[in-house]
Amino acid sequence: MGPFSGFGISGYDNVSQQFVSVWVDTCSTGIMQGVGELSSDGKTMTLNYNHNCLLTKKPTVMREVETVTGPNTKTMEMFGIDPKGGKEFKMLSINLTREE
Repeated sequence: MGPFSGFGISGYDNVSQQFVSVWVDTCSTGIMQGVGELSSDGKTMTLNYNHNCLLTKKPTVMREVETVTGPNTKTMEMFGIDPKGGKEFKMLSINLTREE
């Protein structure tokens, strides 16, 4: 399969009045599509994605939460649905720091 790589594009859709995002990576042949909203304090972006599960070959959902934690830092967390138990679990947590 080779090394993992991926990229996403996110922005605000003036027509639908919501944040939108797409994600593509080397682990899947599908494209994840998400919509979301920004918290009232402007510090937390929550995006809900639809995609096809590689294990079950069925549609599923994923949730991404980006939280500003300081003037040059933020966290990104991703939550998926366990295909066996059906419960949401944290599948990724990244602490990000802006280079100056």
